[in-house]
Amino acid sequence: MVRKNDKPLQQVVRRCEEQFVPNILVDKVENENDLNQNFQLLHSDGPLIDGTSSPQYKILLLDQIQIKTYSAPNSYVGLKIENIFIIIKIVNICYSQDLQKLILLGRQFEKIGSFFSKPLKSEQLGIYKLEKFSKQVKIWNIENVVTKYMILTINDLNVAYPIIHFNNNY
Repeated sequence: MVRKNDKPLQQVVRRCEEQFVPNILVDKVENENDLNQNFQLLHSDGPLIDGTSSPQYKILLLDQIQIKTYSAPNSYVGLKIENIFIIIKIVNICYSQDLQKLILLGRQFEKIGSFFSKPLKSEQLGIYKLEKFSKQVKIWNIENVVTKYMILTINDLNVAYPIIHFNNNY
C-alpha cells in the first residue's frame, strides 16, 4: 500500500479510498449523447463542494479532447446549457451524490462578450472577451461540454479562442 517513505499515512488513506469506489462508477463511460468519456489519474486532493465526493480525477478524455485540471492551459471548456453559452475553468472532476454521476467542478467567467465586431462578430467564430472570473465553484454536467478553449491575455484582456469543436450541439 505504501509506495515510498514520504507521508505513509496519507498514502494508506488514498489506497483505501481507491478500493472503496462505488460500484456504479467505471473509468470509461458511454453516456446518452454518445460522447466517449475516459477518466484518468485518480486523486483525493480536492477541491470538493457540498454534495460531491470521491472518486476524483485529474484528467478527462472526452471524445477528441483532453481536459487536465492541474494544467491551466488545458482546463478551459465551453458549455451550452439551454441555449446559453458559458466558459468555465475546470478545477476538479468528481462524483455528485445528488446526480449520482461524475461531474465537473468549475468556476465560470461571469461576463463574456465580443472581442471584435468587424468584419464579423467574434462570437460567430467562437472567440470571446472574458471578464469577471467567479470565485464560486459550481457543478457542471460533462454532457454540456461543446468545445475546449485556450485563454490568451491581450492588452490586459482575457480572450478565449476555441481549440476543438467536437459536440454537434454547438
